[in-house]
Amino acid sequence: MRERSFNDYLFCSNCAREASQLRLFIEHKNSTMKLSLVCLTCALAAGTPFVAVGTDSETFVTDGLGIDWFGYRSNTAKTVFTYENGKTTMTNLDSDSYVWGYLPEEISLEIGDSVTFSGTATFNSVASSGSFYIGLYNSGANTKPASGTTFSSIVAGTYGMTGFFGGTGKKSSGTTTQVFSRFSEKAPNASGSGGAGFMTSNQGSSYIASATPEGMLNHPVANTDYEFALTILRTANGYDVSVGNAGTVSFSAEKSFSSGVFDVIAMKSPGSGITLSNLSVATTGAVIPEPSSLAWLLGIFSGVLIASARRTRGKDK
Repeated sequence: MRERSFNDYLFCSNCAREASQLRLFIEHKNSTMKLSLVCLTCALAAGTPFVAVGTDSETFVTDGLGIDWFGYRSNTAKTVFTYENGKTTMTNLDSDSYVWGYLPEEISLEIGDSVTFSGTATFNSVASSGSFYIGLYNSGANTKPASGTTFSSIVAGTYGMTGFFGGTGKKSSGTTTQVFSRFSEKAPNASGSGGAGFMTSNQGSSYIASATPEGMLNHPVANTDYEFALTILRTANGYDVSVGNAGTVSFSAEKSFSSGVFDVIAMKSPGSGITLSNLSVATTGAVIPEPSSLAWLLGIFSGVLIASARRTRGKDK
């Protein structure tokens, strides 16, 4: 699957189409300078100087290495995790199992930054009543469970998590694709908590918001590779979230958690076991001009300011 870049969220200000190669467009008219993002075609057609735009990216997890997993089956037994040759195998699951893993280090998003959790899952079995969701979260005030932690303590710790999750719902109910924002913590003993509080949709409007993208994901099939991806972009107004190729939905700041810090990934299993490969967690930074472009821009700005100052002095005389 192609790694998404920040350019996927930008549009040419001239032709209004999505631009895969954007440029900073500079227009000088009547002693003023206009800056806008346009595609290379429009910039060349205008015969006007432009500056290449670049991105900054960082990979936090490669092939699932370094993730500390936890999970359980049917509210009783713990999930068993093994890692070998770049693959993570999870057993002792069922169609109502939740697994979550702590990242090697936390990821902090500023406005314009995005994070993508992606990989390939192969399921031992898939129940028609099973859902497959993936999520990215902030673990909150609860610390990572210690070795030998009881089931109830592990689950209680998940109620402090906030973040986003999405995927495909139960096939038996008619496969649907939804994205959720868990924007507020919920105490373990709160009424209607149900299941793993961080990844269930019945938490109530005071804790969770949902949105339906335009597209629809396929429901997983047993013993068949299933590519998945969850991308979260922090914006000035909240977050844009996309799951797979189903499209992007937006959550306002009021319906999103505020810190922009992620340190946990999670899944809801549709069957008895999962093998993960090519598991990756990576960020893409905000679009920034390249260093040479910045110097060029400073020169342009300086020239405009000097010319403006000279015209002003000429008028005064």
